[in-house]
Amino acid sequence: MRTGVIGIVASAILISGCHKQSSVALPVPPPAQPRTVDSKQTVHRKQPRAKKPVETAIAPAPQPSHEFPRLVDYVTDEQRQQYDREIDAALRTAEDNLTAFRSAGRPGRQKEVDRVESLVRQSRQERESGDIATARKLATMARVVSETLNR
Repeated sequence: MRTGVIGIVASAILISGCHKQSSVALPVPPPAQPRTVDSKQTVHRKQPRAKKPVETAIAPAPQPSHEFPRLVDYVTDEQRQQYDREIDAALRTAEDNLTAFRSAGRPGRQKEVDRVESLVRQSRQERESGDIATARKLATMARVVSETLNR
């Protein structure tokens, strides 16, 4: 039993860190004395030298020698013809809805009008660039948003 108590006390001392305390006091340096200058002495301080400007050459951005090909959906000739018809119909509907909205003289909802005009413009640009699938999606979005204007 006595060995168990000694082990417990020894482990408590080790865990608590009491055995690590040092009885040696470290010397404390004396406080720094302020420097006094006699009235006859002149203190000369060095002026910082002006740094010479560093010349750096900026390389011009490399110009690509060619355009990178765009990734577009592959469509067959039949699909292209069908998509063209769908795009024409969706754009025609969107433009008719815009015209009807403007002629009704309803105030507000300018954000929706701008959105429809932007979608129509983007659809035409994608169609011209050859991305017929994206043009179809944009035209459909323009039609759907334009249909909400007259509600």
